[in-house]
Amino acid sequence: MIKKAAILYLVGASVLSSCTGGNSYEEWFMGFRRPFSQREPQPRPAATPAGSAKALYKNEIFFHLRNSFEKPITDYLSPCLTKSLLSHFEANQKAMKLWRECHKHHEGKQVKMPMAEGPVFVGCYDGATSFRIGETVMDGDKARVAIHLVYSSWGTRIKWTDIAVFNRSADRWLLDDIIFNPTKRHDSTLRKRTTLGPY
Repeated sequence: MIKKAAILYLVGASVLSSCTGGNSYEEWFMGFRRPFSQREPQPRPAATPAGSAKALYKNEIFFHLRNSFEKPITDYLSPCLTKSLLSHFEANQKAMKLWRECHKHHEGKQVKMPMAEGPVFVGCYDGATSFRIGETVMDGDKARVAIHLVYSSWGTRIKWTDIAVFNRSADRWLLDDIIFNPTKRHDSTLRKRTTLGPY
């Protein structure tokens, strides 16, 4: 389940630590398997919704990204995202910056940002270990792609389906939203997950 409060250190926490495998605290907090400086090439949109979905979900950063994230991550994923979704991320990042300003008197302490904690782009709090692209439902210049996901660890196996929503842009398909596990959740989406709550 998604926890409604993400723990954030406001001290810039860029010191490398052996316990994070060479990643900075922020990179570890965001679920990176390796430092951002060693990232793979940007994902690129495809001529089909399923092709664009595959390009995103096979990307290590997209698939494992957790908690809050800043503009460098948005820029990295931007070739596959609609202008509307990019504007949403930008507005949320500005809101996060304002929140930090309002709470700067807590510098050096642990404080809770009113934002969902856990994976950004997949619907299970523990993340996912594998995915399979499913059926595409077309509706003019919009499409919904079923993403069948599995989390498997230490004898635990969880299966669910998210719905990735794509819009056509020229001859490419760009991600506009994700509906998380709609058979089990009500109205849980990427845009809502990446919106700072009231404070």
